Amino acid sequence: MLGAALAAHEATLAAPLLALLAGRDDVRLLGRPGTADRSATVSFVPTRQTPAALAAALQRQGIGVESGHFYAHRLLEALGVFPAAGVVRLSFVHYNTPQEVAWTCDALSSALG
Repeated sequence: MLGAALAAHEATLAAPLLALLAGRDDVRLLGRPGTADRSATVSFVPTRQTPAALAAALQRQGIGVESGHFYAHRLLEALGVFPAAGVVRLSFVHYNTPQEVAWTCDALSSALG
């Protein structure tokens, strides 16, 4: 029961970020666009700047984000992503709040331009 509640909370947290990414033409979301059958770890590739540059811009705004290949070279290659450039990865878990998600989405929108 607790596991289901945590999964529901994480899905609620991920939904605004997934909606933001789905509505933009300057990012490529990896994985399913909705919250069903996915975790609240979201990876994507910006198309107008490098993943490292975008992650650095978000970090300057206080967002906990990383970029890289995350030891998934073969998976990234299979998805058509250059592993050396990698992806941007954001994760939300049980202790994150909807307000933190809103700040993250605002910072991401600003950093993407």
